Amino acid sequence: MGRHTVDIRCRCCKKPGKHMGRGLIISCYTRHQRAGTLHRFPIPKPASPGWSPTGRLGEKTLDRYIALDTRGLSPARIRFELGLSARQVQRYAKAAKERQLAAAESITERQSA
Repeated sequence: MGRHTVDIRCRCCKKPGKHMGRGLIISCYTRHQRAGTLHRFPIPKPASPGWSPTGRLGEKTLDRYIALDTRGLSPARIRFELGLSARQVQRYAKAAKERQLAAAESITERQSA
C-alpha cells in the first residue's frame, strides 16, 4: 500500500486528490511547505477521545497504576509490577491524569454551586 492512498478534497484549492497531510493534497502540501506557509493549515485534532480502560480488569489496572504511581515508582517499575508494555503504561498514565482532571473539575463545580 502506498503512502498517499486516501482521496480527499483539498482545504486549500478544493480540488480532489491524494491526501498528503493537514487536509492538503500532495501538490498544495508541497507548495506550502516550500513557501513556509504550512502554519496556515493546522494539524486537525483526532475525532475520537482516545484510549481509556474498559471493563472491570481495565478499571482495576488503572486503580493499581494510580496506587503505584502515588508511591513514587518509576514507569519501568510500574510496567514490571503490572506486566504491561511500555506503551500501555503510557496509556494508563494518560488515563490517570484525565481521571484526576475530571475529579478536580467536579470539585470546582460543587464549590461554585
